[in-house]
Order: sequence, then structure tokens, then C-alpha cells
Amino acid sequence: SIPESDRRSFYDRWVNVRVQSRTDWGLFWQLGLGLTALTLIIVGITLRWNRKLAKEVGERVAAEEKMTAMSQAIHDALIMIDGDSRIMYWNQAATTMFGIPAEEAIGQDMHALITPIEYRGAAMIGLKRFTQSGQGPVVGALQELTAQHADGSIFPVEVGVSAFQMDGAWHAVGTIRDVTERKEAEQALAKAEAQSRLILESVGEGIFGVDTAGGLTFIN
Repeated sequence: SIPESDRRSFYDRWVNVRVQSRTDWGLFWQLGLGLTALTLIIVGITLRWNRKLAKEVGERVAAEEKMTAMSQAIHDALIMIDGDSRIMYWNQAATTMFGIPAEEAIGQDMHALITPIEYRGAAMIGLKRFTQSGQGPVVGALQELTAQHADGSIFPVEVGVSAFQMDGAWHAVGTIRDVTERKEAEQALAKAEAQSRLILESVGEGIFGVDTAGGLTFIN
């Protein structure tokens, strides 16, 4: 029953809402600058981290290359094994000494590869002790042992072994030197000395030697 003029007056006064839209450029620039600053911070941190990581990787690679070059340059065989006797490192000298390329040696059982069969039982007993404690009959001592070439030939070697832990497990790294020539020279010298002594003992005259202080050094 409200007249149309009154209804329209009420509607315009209480109901009709005019909305005026505009762009708040101040807020826009604040958000934009904030996002830009945050992006720059993230990019800066990422670049710094990448630089640091690249430097560390470069230093590690350089150290590994240096160690590889050094290990390849030495004349002794350099071999590293884990607690199960699996070969983890095998240098060029080891390849030359045993006639086995590194790609064939890595991952193989070292004792099955280069230890003569008659010594493998004792080697496995020592390996069991080494796995538990890092100790063993060849650890920390320079010893003369016997090794086996890929062609089955046996030759004398001088072995030095050190133990270390990596990821909670014992590993061993050892140097192996072929002492065939030295042993042959020692045997030749011992034979020559024995022959000389036999000759001196067989002559019919007394022979003796003295040092500079007048002390006897030899008498037949």
C-alpha cells in the first residue's frame, strides 16, 4: 500500500548501495616490492648455497683426483677391502702385480682372488676377528706372505695393513710389494756365504779375521 514514490525514496535511501571500484596502487606497489625483496632474498640464498656446494664438490673432486693420482703413481699395490673381504679399491700397480684389471677386481673377494688356496682358511679366520674388532694377524704389522697371480703362479710379498671404520663398519687398506727379486738376492747371498764358508773350512791352514780393534771376527 506504500505509494511508488515513497517506496522508491525508501529504497534509494536504505537499500540501494553504490560501489565505486578503484585500484589501490600503493598497496599494489607494497605487495610487489615485498614479493620482489622476498624473491631476491631466496635467489641470493640459493646462489650462495649453490656456490658453497660447488666449491665443496670441486674441493672433494680435486682431493679425490689427487689421491687417485698418488695411488696410481706408487709402485706398490694399494688395495682397500670391507669387512667381508670385498675389494673396494684397486690401483694400477695391483693390476700390474696380479694381472687382474680393476674393473674385474672391484667387488670380488680379495682372498679368493689373490690368496693361495692353502692359506685361505687361516685368512678367513683372521677376517672374522677383523670384522668384529678391527684387529687381525696382519693389521698394523709389516709381514712377508705369499700371493697368487692370475695365472696361478705363487710369489712372495711384503704386506702392510691398516684398519679404519667407515659408516660403523671396519675396512682395511693395505700395500703389497713384490719381494721376489729381494728374496732371490737373499738366497743367492746365503748360498755364496755357505760356499765361501765351506771353502774356508776345507782348507788345511788356519784362517781368521780381525776388526780394526783387534777383535776376532771369523775363525775356521
